[in-house]
Amino acid sequence: YGGTGTASLRVNAKYAVPTFHNTLDIKDVALDRFLSDTIGVKHIEGIGKIRLDIASTGTNPNAIMCGISGRGALAFRNGRIQGVDLGAVARTIQTLSGTAISSDAVTAYRTMKGSFTATNGVLTNEDLQVAGPLLTARGSGTIGVCNRAIDFRIVPQASAVIANQKLTVGLPFRITGPWKHVHYKANLSGLAKSVIDNLKSGKAPFKGLFGSSKPKDLNAPKKKHKGVEDALKNMLGIH
Repeated sequence: YGGTGTASLRVNAKYAVPTFHNTLDIKDVALDRFLSDTIGVKHIEGIGKIRLDIASTGTNPNAIMCGISGRGALAFRNGRIQGVDLGAVARTIQTLSGTAISSDAVTAYRTMKGSFTATNGVLTNEDLQVAGPLLTARGSGTIGVCNRAIDFRIVPQASAVIANQKLTVGLPFRITGPWKHVHYKANLSGLAKSVIDNLKSGKAPFKGLFGSSKPKDLNAPKKKHKGVEDALKNMLGIH
């Protein structure tokens, strides 16, 4: 796989069900081959740094995968995610019915990193960050190495230049399902919460939800916050 690093594996076979403790600290490995051979993920390319400190028990590979607990961190660079164009997803959720998801679609990234904790074969992440030429995103969720399923919430922002003005557009969405056939769905509950938060603070209901290229004027007078009722009346034209 290339790269360098250290690893250790401790096996205690004293009892009927053996226990395993694995530590791993490697860098500059080829992700496509490494992830495919270790956990069956075949859609991520790039160069990676991986740190693991995990333990498990079991008498067969499936039981061991379903018993994994511990923690780790990943930092990938200069690669691609095959099968989906998250930049297109970020620009408009309607592209999900088109070429945003296909065997030919890819998401190029400069960096992708995050940490996780593992419990009973489920990896939980709260700090995923992805940065690329047309996409920046943050995310959180779970990945099951036991049942090979994913449930992740992604908040993307894609940059575009229209009429010499840089715009950023983002819409939260969820990735769910088995690894071999994931589903992408707009997370409108997150969007609704942001609208409500804006109304509570007296802001325009959709302010900041899709990015902004206009710098904030620090010397501008502060606007008086309105209640949710007043904000709704203004938005609906009720006086």
